[in-house]
Amino acid sequence: MRVVNEKILRRTVVEEEKDCLSNAAELLNHVDDAIAVLNADGQLMGDRSIRCVVCGTGVYGRWFPQTHRVLLVPKAMDEDEALATTVTKLLQTEHAMNVRIFRCSNCGHVSSVSLPGSGATKKR
Repeated sequence: MRVVNEKILRRTVVEEEKDCLSNAAELLNHVDDAIAVLNADGQLMGDRSIRCVVCGTGVYGRWFPQTHRVLLVPKAMDEDEALATTVTKLLQTEHAMNVRIFRCSNCGHVSSVSLPGSGATKKR
């Protein structure tokens, strides 16, 4: 129901006309998006609980709620390259991404979500 609320109803059942979808083609796009999410067993991210994909019992919560973490995405390094140089290269935008880390309240499964504009998520 949350997918329908977020993708369709929130844009069609409104108080102000300006907040409503302007035509049936836009509505069809939102309906198609909602169907795609549901067919893929997807869940919308946000403030609400998301059930764990591993145990199915627990729910994910932010593991480090006050901050984002940096996830390093290493590439092949030369054997002669010094460790300090390698770490410096890894911390460059193209080798790292900012993520939110979530942990299951039941089994401890950890999942991360890359934040928009993060280096490793940019198209190359």
